Amino acid sequence: MLKSGEIYGAVEIIDTAHGGSRLNLSREYLELLEEFVAIGSIALGNALAFANQKKETQHLKSLLREIKGPAPLIGKSAAFQAALETARNYARTDFPVCITGESGTGKELFAREIHRLSTRASSPFLVQNVSAIPDTLLESELFGYRKGAFTGADRDKIGLFEAGSGGTVFLDEIGDMPLSLQARILRVLQENEVKPLGDTQTRSVDVRVISATNRDLSQAIAAGTFREDLFYRLNVLPLHLPPLRERAEDIPELLDYFLRRDTARLDMPAKTLSPAAIRLLRERPFKGNVREMENLVRYLLATAPGSVIEAADIPHLPGVEPPPAPEPAAPSLQTAPPDLTTYTWERLEHAYALALLEKYRWNVTKAAHQAGVNRSTFDSRLRRLGIRKE
Repeated sequence: MLKSGEIYGAVEIIDTAHGGSRLNLSREYLELLEEFVAIGSIALGNALAFANQKKETQHLKSLLREIKGPAPLIGKSAAFQAALETARNYARTDFPVCITGESGTGKELFAREIHRLSTRASSPFLVQNVSAIPDTLLESELFGYRKGAFTGADRDKIGLFEAGSGGTVFLDEIGDMPLSLQARILRVLQENEVKPLGDTQTRSVDVRVISATNRDLSQAIAAGTFREDLFYRLNVLPLHLPPLRERAEDIPELLDYFLRRDTARLDMPAKTLSPAAIRLLRERPFKGNVREMENLVRYLLATAPGSVIEAADIPHLPGVEPPPAPEPAAPSLQTAPPDLTTYTWERLEHAYALALLEKYRWNVTKAAHQAGVNRSTFDSRLRRLGIRKE
């Protein structure tokens, strides 16, 4: 018997002598045997506990890597696999890469994958969103500054290009970079050197630049907001990422990954999507692509009441009609349908609303979805009919 009280096995003593003449049943012998069995059960219990603990530790480490690490590149569609194969080919070189695609398609993830597979993998991978900070601060972030270069510069600061020397610098939303700074970026690409603000000397750097944008840079060039020479320097290796609507077959796998990752991160019970919910999400436009899907999964984890997320739990997009409610099943031949002509209009509506609420355990959102109306409309009708949960 183990410490937990579980019976793991039994000890059998067999006397091989004819007629059992050698069987020792003395009290001292049996007590000694009992002590040996107790010691063996303790050792066995400890060994089993250690094995279980080791297995659990490995599982937790795996979960931690999945939670803390960057999201993996998930997708089996032809369009996604072609982009991934191109990224892997680019990783073998050291030339600048320009990644284009709609917002939320995973441009930074692809940039990280290129860095991970390159010879620079052991060196820094530094990120700067060009549109995230004011123009005046962006220059000092990228190139650094010397003490006294401007008011508040009370110490030297190393810029991103110098800090990332030997590694990769990822410039996101490159299309939003001001013209005044584009010439300095061009010098980094041409001469591999930077000059911090307030310094008179240039410093050599060794970085690979990967840029990304969701804008059409050819239009920006035509409009005079982006330098053509910088575009050709950045776009040596172009990589376009397909939007989610062009790889709808990847949606179920992505949904499953986000559900598993976020339930593990929040220490929540596992949740799954019903087949109807998966069908509905496969038809969803997802204009924000994978990022929009990730946020939707978090919303569903917070709001869906059961362990299975139903189609009724999924919020409708503004301006998009909700899917039609399923047709009611035909009445059985053995059971005559009720005579609806005996009901008043209000009594019929009351019975229908009550039946919906009971079917969905008083989940007003699901009942409203089944009725084909907005939740607020359904709620106001319940108040008019005097229907309350209590």
